[in-house]
Amino acid sequence: MSVSSSITAAPAAKLAKTSVVVFALTLGAFAVGTSEFMIGGLLNEVAASLHVSIPTAGLLISGYAAGVTIGGPLLTLLTGGLERKRQIGLLLTIFVLGNLLCALSDSFGFLLAGRLVTALCHGAFYGAASVIAVILVPSERRARAIALISSGVMIANVLGVPAGAALGHLLGWQGAFWAVSIVGGCAGLTLLLALPGQLGSVASDARSQLKALRHRQVIIGLLLSSLFTCGLFTSVPYLTPMLVNWSHVSPLLLPWLLMSFGAGATAGTLAGGRMVDWGLMTSLAVAFGAQVFAYGTLGLFIQNDILVWVVVFMLGACSMLAVAPLRTLVLDGAADAPALAATLTSSAFNLGVAIGAAVGSSLLAMGLGYASLPIVALGFPLLALASLAAYVCLRRRSFRRILATTAGIPS
Repeated sequence: MSVSSSITAAPAAKLAKTSVVVFALTLGAFAVGTSEFMIGGLLNEVAASLHVSIPTAGLLISGYAAGVTIGGPLLTLLTGGLERKRQIGLLLTIFVLGNLLCALSDSFGFLLAGRLVTALCHGAFYGAASVIAVILVPSERRARAIALISSGVMIANVLGVPAGAALGHLLGWQGAFWAVSIVGGCAGLTLLLALPGQLGSVASDARSQLKALRHRQVIIGLLLSSLFTCGLFTSVPYLTPMLVNWSHVSPLLLPWLLMSFGAGATAGTLAGGRMVDWGLMTSLAVAFGAQVFAYGTLGLFIQNDILVWVVVFMLGACSMLAVAPLRTLVLDGAADAPALAATLTSSAFNLGVAIGAAVGSSLLAMGLGYASLPIVALGFPLLALASLAAYVCLRRRSFRRILATTAGIPS
């Protein structure tokens, strides 16, 4: 082999290995997303098997969300100082053990404990995966890599959650947790083999990491992340009853409509990664504007037999455009603590999930009906747009003040 061919082969081999790593991270995200959401389709089986009520079984969902919100940042701080390959390997090991505990549970207490163990590594995994993608992938492609990893969660909703529910019905709910454990283990093994070991370590000084999070860009990124999921989960969790009870969609068409939403969500997540090339502020403004459009058209056209297909697909696509820009915004603002910042983004997402779901259920409990959900939901992206505009104005004012003090330019 000539010298020139060796030089060209080396970057090609490096690119191929990086692609394998990104695929393994996406597979891990798919497993984590499936583990989080599939329990919703297994509540009846779990409740009957463990002799608890449906509301009690629902604690498996709310308890998981609380574990993600609180446990993710704590686990990221506790794993400070670990080399990044060891860190993500440890996180996936905890994930697999948590799901194995769920699969082996014969009581509600053990199952809840397994869910909490799994939840601990949820946010920390997404944080570590995002940082590894930023390190390995060229700067012009990192937002796309983050979007691809985030799409693992969307694919989990399209394929993983229905597959988990089907396995639960065929083999018992434990079978779904066995399957997720296998997928998570495959992702971990692939990363063990393909991930290089010279990626540096997570900062071990918790105080310095927390100090880095006081950056104004990190704060606005976390706020926008919560507002993003507040709007999403005020309306989207109730999409099935809206389609059945409000627009009177045939039960035979319902699965296809839900798949249309999932396909749109996956496309929107990937498109959001490409939008970052336009600039972070521009991409975020477009993404939140698209959310307003999606919720507005949902309220106007969901009862139209033909347009409902377009509306549901656009709801998925427009709703998820903001994922990659939001993660990139927080990561760019916390260069000294990227893992913790990315983990806190997942916590902010889950806080929005809890608030949005509570708002949606409260609206229905007050008797306002399904028509109220998209109307209230679009208020959250409008609030996000206002917050983003205020942040941009504040940043420009600070920049002018710096110019005035350093160069004598009037502010």
